[in-house]
Amino acid sequence: MGKYMVYMLIMLMINDIHETTNCNTFFMENNMLYSYDIFDTLITRVTYKPNGINIKMQKDLLDHTCVLNYIKYNYSDIRTESEIKARNYNELLDIEEVTLDEIFACMNEYGDFNDIDSLKKMEIALENQFMLPITQRIDEVKKLLESGNYVILISDMYLGEDIVRNMLVSIDTIFRDIPIYVSCDYKMTKNVGSLYTYIHNKYNVEYRDWHHTGDNYHSDYLIPKTLGINCELLKEWSEYEWIKSLKRIMNINSLEMQIVLGTVKYISEENDSDLVKMGKSFAGIILEEYAEWIIDRAINDGIKELYFIARDGYVIKKVVDRIIQFNSIDIHTKYIYGSRKAWRVKGNKHDECMVRQYFKENVDFNNTIAFVDANGYGISIATVADILGDLWSKTIPVYYFSFHRHIQTNKCRFYNYCYNTSDIIELLCSATHGTTVGYCQNNGKIEPVIDESTVGNNIDGYIDGVLRYTEAIIEIKNKLKININFREIVKNLLEISKYKMGMSLHELWNALNSQDVFNMDTFKNKYVINEVKKKDAKRVVIYGAGKIGKKIFDELNNSNDTFISAWTDIDFERYRNQGLPTISINEAMSRQYDYIIIAIRNSIAIKSAKCILKELGVDESKIRYIDL
Repeated sequence: MGKYMVYMLIMLMINDIHETTNCNTFFMENNMLYSYDIFDTLITRVTYKPNGINIKMQKDLLDHTCVLNYIKYNYSDIRTESEIKARNYNELLDIEEVTLDEIFACMNEYGDFNDIDSLKKMEIALENQFMLPITQRIDEVKKLLESGNYVILISDMYLGEDIVRNMLVSIDTIFRDIPIYVSCDYKMTKNVGSLYTYIHNKYNVEYRDWHHTGDNYHSDYLIPKTLGINCELLKEWSEYEWIKSLKRIMNINSLEMQIVLGTVKYISEENDSDLVKMGKSFAGIILEEYAEWIIDRAINDGIKELYFIARDGYVIKKVVDRIIQFNSIDIHTKYIYGSRKAWRVKGNKHDECMVRQYFKENVDFNNTIAFVDANGYGISIATVADILGDLWSKTIPVYYFSFHRHIQTNKCRFYNYCYNTSDIIELLCSATHGTTVGYCQNNGKIEPVIDESTVGNNIDGYIDGVLRYTEAIIEIKNKLKININFREIVKNLLEISKYKMGMSLHELWNALNSQDVFNMDTFKNKYVINEVKKKDAKRVVIYGAGKIGKKIFDELNNSNDTFISAWTDIDFERYRNQGLPTISINEAMSRQYDYIIIAIRNSIAIKSAKCILKELGVDESKIRYIDL
C-alpha cells in the first residue's frame, strides 16, 4: 500500500474519532445530501482577486514598526510566493492542502518576523472585514433547511473550520450549526476528489443522492460529476472587454483597482440589460467618484445647499442624494431647470424677467449655495448671474466635471473635477426629460417649458444601475472603514471609452466591449511534447484529452499493435464539442481494456485521476503513467 493510501486511511480514522454526528442515522431518514462550496458561492471578497487581501495588508504594514522594510514594501508578493512554496513542500510529502501556519512558516524564511502571530491575526481580521454575502445562494440554503433538508459546506481553503465558521456567522447566523468540511483540516481536497470520497464514506450516502453547488469548474463540477454527484455549476462572471483594456494600462494590484472592479463583479447579475451593466460598472464608477468630489468640495466650501442644473445634473443629483443619505451629511439638494436656450436671453426683457422670477422662487441666495453642472464653458450660468443683478450679490461656486475655459465674472468661482476634451460626461449624465426651452407662468408660479421631443430612449434601467453601484461602493467603503480615491481610474476610463460624439448609451456600451481582432499566428503553441514510450498491451483507455492526450491518441491510433478502447477526460463534453471522440469516464470504464494510460502532466491532476479511478473501482495495477 502506497504512502498516500496509508495517509488517507489514517486521516479517515482520526476524523471519524473526532466527529460526533451520527450521519448514518440521518440518512436512514433522509435520502438527499446538499452541499455547497463556500468562497464565491456563499460569500465573496470585496476585492477583485483573492490577493486583494495581501495588497491591503501591505498597505497597512507601512505603518508597522516591527516589520522589516523589505517585507513592508514586498509583502503581497512574499505572501503569494510563500503559499506557492508551502503547497510545493506539501506536494512532495503527498499532502494535498496547506494551512495558514504552514504558509507563514515559509514567509518567515524571507526574514525574521518579530511577531508572526500578529500578522496571521491581521490577515484573518481582514478576511472577515472584506467578506460580503452572496444573498441569493444563502437564501437557497435557508429554504433547504426550512424544508427539513440536510446541508453541509465544503471548501478547499487554508483557513480552518473555526475561522471559516466565524466568517460565515458574521454574515448570517444560519451557519452556526451547519457542518463544515475544510480541506486544510482533513488534508484532503475537492480538487483531487478525496474530500468528496471522505464525505461519501462518512455519511454513507450514495453519490446519486448527493447534490453539490459551487463555482469552480474543475473542483465543484467535473470532479463531483464524474463521481456521480448531481452538480450545479454557478455561471462564472464574464469580464467586460473594457476591464481588460483598463487592466492593460493600470496596475490591477493596486487597492483602488481591486476594490472598484471587485464591486463591479459583486453587483453584476446575469440577466442585467446592457444599460444596467453600463450603470453598474463604467458609468457608475465615473459618476459616483464625481459625486464624492462634489460633496467633499461642498463640505470644504461650507455649502449648505447644492443646485443641480438640468439636464446634466439629473443623474448626478440622484447619486449625490444617495451618498448624502447613506452618510448622513447635512447638505440639501435641489434640481433647477435651465439650458443655453432658456438662460442666454440677455436683451430680451420678457425672457430676462422670467429668468429672474424663476430663480427668485427656486434659489435661496441667503443660504450658502453652489451650482453643479457636468460639462461646459460657464457662459450660461455667468449670463444668469448678470441678469439677476443684485439678487446674485456674492461669488458662488459652480462645480463642473469638465470645465473648458475661464469666464470673466466676479459672481462665479468655477471648479473643475477632471478635464476632458470630449463631451462623454454629458452622455453619462443623460436625463429622462427634454430640454428646457424657456419659462412660463402657471397659477402665479414660474414653471419651466420642456421640449419633450428631445427625450431619448428609456434610461431608467441605466439610472438604477448607477445607483446600485453607488450604494454598493458606499457600503464597501464604510465596511472597510477606508477613505479611498478613484480619480486615476476615472481618468483612464475616459481614455479607453472609444466615445464618439453623438453616440447613444447603447452605442457607447457596444464600443466599450468591442473586441480587437487578434492575429492568431502570434499565439501558436510553443510547447514541445517529448516522444511517448508505449506500453505493451492490446486494449487501452486513454485518460486525458489535453496536449499529451492528443499526442498519445494520434500515435496509438496509427499503431497496428494497440487498440484504443476509449478516450476519456473529466471534461469530455468540451473536447467532444471540439470534434474529439471523447466519452465520459463512466462509459469508458464499462469498456474492455488491459490498462488505462493517464495522459496528464500536472501532478495534482494525476492524483485526482487516481482518486476518481479508484473510487470507480479500477484495479490500480491496470493504471499506467506517461514516461516522458
